[in-house]
Amino acid sequence: MKIWQYRADVERVVDGDTLDLSIDLGFGVILTGDEARIRLRDIDTAEIYGSAKDSDEYAAGQRHKEFVEEWIAHGTDQEWPFLIETSKDDERGKYGRWLAVIKRRNDGAVLNDDLVEEFGDTVRS
Repeated sequence: MKIWQYRADVERVVDGDTLDLSIDLGFGVILTGDEARIRLRDIDTAEIYGSAKDSDEYAAGQRHKEFVEEWIAHGTDQEWPFLIETSKDDERGKYGRWLAVIKRRNDGAVLNDDLVEEFGDTVRS
């Protein structure tokens, strides 16, 4: 299996399993916008959008999103603070988002793994 790895910065945490990034493709080419929206591979967190704000689903989704935001905050101490990895150059999920693993460059922590460690199988897809 071939691994593709790119430097990235997080522009926005959409929810617990979806991030908007700026991705450095090399040679001065930066990918942003809809093409740089990724879904965390093997992760499925509770939904925020489309869930009633007083529901358990929404509350869990907010906890997942806050965890991701805090995790991201611990890695923003350098230019291009994250690495994303995909296993195929055309690996996209059901909604067209790239499926990826995201790592912090400063300590090697893996968001996908840390979500499972924090929330267990409730976030594993």
